[in-house]
Amino acid sequence: MADIKEVSYLEETLIQLRKAYKKLSSNIEDQDQNFKDLQKYMVDYKSELDKFEVYDYQQTLSMIDKQGFAQVREREQVKKLIESPYFGRFDFLYIGDSPDETETFYIGRFGFTDEEGTPLIYDWRAPVCNLYYEFEIGKAHYVAMEQRFEGKLTGKRQIKIENSKLQFVLDSSLTIQDEVLQQTLNQHSNEKMKTIVTSIQREQNRIVRNDSAYNVIIQGVAGSGKTAVALHRLAYFLYKFRDTLKPERIFILSPNKVFGDYISSVLPELGEEPIRSFTLDELTTNLLPAAVTFTPFQEETNVILSDPEGTLATRAKIKGNYSFVEKLQSYLYELDSKLLKDETISIAGTEFSADYLKGRFLQYRKEPVVTRLELMTDDILQVLKAKRNREGKIPSKNEIMKRLKKRLLYTSPLAIYRAFSETLGEGSFIFSKKHFEFNDVYPYLYVQFYFKGIKKYELVQHFVLDECRITPLFNMQYCQRCLVVSGLSLETLARHFCRTKPFQKRGLKTYLLI
Repeated sequence: MADIKEVSYLEETLIQLRKAYKKLSSNIEDQDQNFKDLQKYMVDYKSELDKFEVYDYQQTLSMIDKQGFAQVREREQVKKLIESPYFGRFDFLYIGDSPDETETFYIGRFGFTDEEGTPLIYDWRAPVCNLYYEFEIGKAHYVAMEQRFEGKLTGKRQIKIENSKLQFVLDSSLTIQDEVLQQTLNQHSNEKMKTIVTSIQREQNRIVRNDSAYNVIIQGVAGSGKTAVALHRLAYFLYKFRDTLKPERIFILSPNKVFGDYISSVLPELGEEPIRSFTLDELTTNLLPAAVTFTPFQEETNVILSDPEGTLATRAKIKGNYSFVEKLQSYLYELDSKLLKDETISIAGTEFSADYLKGRFLQYRKEPVVTRLELMTDDILQVLKAKRNREGKIPSKNEIMKRLKKRLLYTSPLAIYRAFSETLGEGSFIFSKKHFEFNDVYPYLYVQFYFKGIKKYELVQHFVLDECRITPLFNMQYCQRCLVVSGLSLETLARHFCRTKPFQKRGLKTYLLI
């Protein structure tokens, strides 16, 4: 028979949840009506309103809209809590308190307080809830607000609630009893992946809550929960740093749509807004020029697997190892010294020697080639202005740029990549009707980055690369540049998947799932 006290607590919690749901629904209806009334007023009295009044009303409409959106999200969370308010309970006695002062905490997917501000359910990501996942009965502690709180965990229970009905209550000394975990896993074995907040194990919890590690490699066999742990880690960070971390600052890259479909359900289930996720093909489409096409990653992979000794497999194999990355990097480095032809240029009666031009070109070698030419043009204009003859005319910046570009050995990223491919042997690069094979896409984009730069995701704070083991090596090297990773070499991570060498990084947290 279920514990009478647990039944009573559930009934009281459900009463408060339903009351909150009803109040939120009423507020949402009122906000909606206020929004419509103000819109109508602005239309009816448009001719009588000055621009300051219009601005004030627009600001009010925006505020009503934001408040309404927040209340709709909160109502959805309450609705889910009504179905299953919490999944665990633990009792904690703070050091120095008497036994009758033991505090009880119920843990759920979201936090909830009643109208008087009393917490009835604690969000699983709250600092105090680390006690549930991390400790057995006995001495325990948690850290909150940069303070360490010590005490004793006197009780821990696993609770199953479905459709607002209490299914069972189980006292536990460990985080998750084997039979409960097995029941949970079996229940979802034939469904789309769900959240794992009810079954997080101690080791997984430590990965989820570790906020000191910038770069995390999660290794495990298929189905071991790597992706789930990474997503719950993101949800934890979005909760803990909600004032500074926004969903749009998280970037997830995976080889296929399966992962995208998973996060589309998991993160909203955890109360978070959807996060940008890209497959390799989607990211490629965003980065390549619109005029060119490419063979999708999975399609090319299938052809290679069906004919592993074929010409396509041979070309892909050449570009799928670390030596290829080094060859292209070396080629571009050496190209710097000869890309600009050794020619003197005369502009507005002033000669600029080949040595001067090459010196300025190499001075800016950290920049893309096109940017270097722009900086060189600025230098030339400064010289011309300093020597300016009032009767002479200084050419425009565009005119000088055109003259500099004509002195390049190669005038496009494609021309450079073609020349590099010729060093690999005949037939190593197939490009017809503006169509790339996938194995050439990211090496080409790397050259494009070298020549004229490329779109960057500079605001990304968290980067997740799923199925790292099957992600083409050069894609990872390219992501390093695309995501502006400072001090972290992703291709080095690829070479040393399981080594513990520390990686220095500023500002970006990365998770590689292997």
